[in-house]
Amino acid sequence: MIYTVSYEVPGFQSCTVKEAVSYLSKLPLVGLDLETTGFFPKRCHIISMGFGDQEHQFIAGPELISDFMDIFMNKELVGQNLLFDYRFLYEHGVYPERCVDTYLNEKLIYNGYKTRRADLGTLIHNYIGIDIDKEFQKKVYLTSKELPQHITYLAQDVRHLSTINSKQQTLLAKHKLLDVARLEYKYLPALAYCANCGFKVDIPLLVKKVAAMETRLLELTSELNQGIIDENIEEFIHYTNDLFPDPTVKIKWSNKLAARKFFEHIGIIMTRKDKKTKTQVSTLSSEQLGKMDNKHAKNYAAYSEVHKQLTTYGKNILDMAIKFSDSRLRTTYTQITQAGRTSSGRGKDNAISGETGTKMCNLQNFPHESRDIFIAEEGHSFIIADYAQQEPRITAEYSGDPAYYEYCAGVKDMHCFFVQCVYPETRELSHADIKKKYAKERTFCKQITFAMAYLGSAKTIFDNTGLPIELCKEIEEKYYATFNGVKAYYDECLALTLKYGYILINEISGRKRFIPEVDQYREVKEKNDKIRRQYWESKKVDGEFYHQHKGSFSEQAVLLSKIHKESVNTPIQGTAADMTKLATIYLWDFLKEHKLLDIVKFNVNVHDELVFEAPDDMIDLIKNQVRVDMIRASQVFLKKIPMELDVKVAKSWIK
Repeated sequence: MIYTVSYEVPGFQSCTVKEAVSYLSKLPLVGLDLETTGFFPKRCHIISMGFGDQEHQFIAGPELISDFMDIFMNKELVGQNLLFDYRFLYEHGVYPERCVDTYLNEKLIYNGYKTRRADLGTLIHNYIGIDIDKEFQKKVYLTSKELPQHITYLAQDVRHLSTINSKQQTLLAKHKLLDVARLEYKYLPALAYCANCGFKVDIPLLVKKVAAMETRLLELTSELNQGIIDENIEEFIHYTNDLFPDPTVKIKWSNKLAARKFFEHIGIIMTRKDKKTKTQVSTLSSEQLGKMDNKHAKNYAAYSEVHKQLTTYGKNILDMAIKFSDSRLRTTYTQITQAGRTSSGRGKDNAISGETGTKMCNLQNFPHESRDIFIAEEGHSFIIADYAQQEPRITAEYSGDPAYYEYCAGVKDMHCFFVQCVYPETRELSHADIKKKYAKERTFCKQITFAMAYLGSAKTIFDNTGLPIELCKEIEEKYYATFNGVKAYYDECLALTLKYGYILINEISGRKRFIPEVDQYREVKEKNDKIRRQYWESKKVDGEFYHQHKGSFSEQAVLLSKIHKESVNTPIQGTAADMTKLATIYLWDFLKEHKLLDIVKFNVNVHDELVFEAPDDMIDLIKNQVRVDMIRASQVFLKKIPMELDVKVAKSWIK
C-alpha cells in the first residue's frame, strides 16, 4: 500500500506523520529514497522522501524532515546509493547513524565483473524478477510530489530495498565480505560530508590563470598555423582573396580529428588497439608527439597540454565554482572502484533552469601546480596529511623484503637507487648527496620508480623515459636482483590469483576482486598445451602451423600479463584504500562526537592524502587528531612496517 503523508492525492491513501512513524519504527530496516531537483544540495532541493518496506511505502515532502528525525537517527536505513541521499539530509542538519546500501553490496559481491550493473532497475530484475520502467527517472527532477506518477515511481524504488539487501547479505556472507561491507557502510557518511564541503576557489586568481592560458593558447595556435604557411602545405591553407592573397590555415586545432588528418598528411601516423573491436585504429598522442624531432609535433603537444589545462582545470572549474554562492567547488564521488579506491569526477552536473551541464571535476587527479586556486576560508587553514610512501610500505610489509624496507623507511631513497642505475657518475655518492646535487635527475627517475612499483619492466621504463632499451633491461635486472623478496611476492600473487580466480586484497577487511580473465586464460592455456610442442617445432621453421596458432599463444601471454599486473597492484592499492577509509571513519566519528560538523570541513580524499579545513584557533587540536587517527588506521593493516605521515598547515592546497 502506498501512503501520502499529510497531503491528499486522488487514488492514494493518506496518513498522518504519527501513523507513518509508528509503522516504520517497528521495521528492522527502513527503506529510504529521496527525489531531488539535481546533484548538489547547495543548488538544488529535495522534492520528496520515500520510506517503507515491501508491504507499505510512505511518501512525504521535505517540510516533514524533522518529523521523521527518530527514523533517521534511530533506525537502520537501507537505500540505493545513499551517498547521494545523505548529502541532501546533511543540508537539513540530519546525520543518520546506521545504514546499509544495496549499490555498495552489489559492487562488493561482483567486484571485478565490469559488465555487472548495479543500478536499482537491474537489481530489482536480478533479485526480484520484475522489470520496471526507469524512463521516468530521467525527468523525475522536473515533477512534484503531487504527481501520481512521481508517487508511484518513488514507492517502487523503496518497496524492494529490504528484500534485495537480504539476498545480497547472504552472498556477502558466502564470499566472506561482511567485514568490508561494514567498512564501506561506515565510510559512506564521511564521504557524503566530503562531497558537500568541497573547496573554496580563489576566483580572481583563477580568472587571471584562465586569461594567461587563453593568451598562451593563441600564441601556440599562431605558431602551428605559421609553420604550415611557412612550409606552404597547400592542402591546409586557404587564401581570402585573389588580388592580395591573405593565407589562413583551415585547421581547428582543438578538433583532434582535424589535427590527426594533418599529421597523417605529413607522414606522422599513429594507431592504437581498440578495446572493443581489437583492431588497430587511428589515434593522436600528444605525449608521443612531444618526444618527436618535428616542430609541428612539438608545437601541437604544447598546444594540447595548454588546451587541456584551460578546459579541464581552468574554464570548467570556473564554470562550476561560480554556480555556488559560496564559491566552493564540489564534485561527485564513486565510493568503490575495482581496487577499493574512491574516485571522483564522474558525470556532468545536470542542467538546471536551462543551464548547460558542466563536467564534474576530478579532484583526485588535480595537477599539483594548479592547486593554489583552492584556498581556506578567512580565519581558517588547511591541514594536509598524507601517508609517506604508503604503497611502498605496504609492499614491504607483504613481501617481507628487508632491502625494500630500507628504502621505504627513509634509510635509503628509491628515486636515488634509479639515479645510480641511469647515471654512472652518481654510483659512489650517498643518497643525501644525490638529492642535493642531482635533483633534476632524481625527478626524472621518479618515472622509473612509479613504473617498477606496479610490476614494471624494461619496456615500461623505455615507454616512460625513452632511455636506451639495453639500459632499461639492466635497470630491470638490477631492481629485481636487489629486491628479490619483492619478485618472489609478485610471483606468489600471480599463483594465488590463478588458483582461486580472485584476488584477496587483504585479510583484515576481506575485500576481494574477482578476475574473470582467469577462466579465459585457463581455457586458452589448456587448448595451447595440447599443441605446444608442435607449435614450437613449427615456429623454428616459420611454418604454417605456427602462423595458424600464434594468435592464440599471443592471447595467452597478454592475458597472463594482465592477470599478473592486477594480482600485484590490487592488494597494494586496495589495502592503501582500506587504510585511508578507516582513518576517515575514525576522524568522522571524532567530528561527530565533538559536534564539529560544519565547523571543521573535510575537503578531499586523494588516495593517501586527507585534507581538512579548520578554524585557526583549532588547528593544533585537529592536526593532532588527524595524525593520531591516520597512524591508528595504518596499524590495523601494517603489523611489521611502521607508517609515517607528512602533515602540513597552509592557506592553500599545496603538495
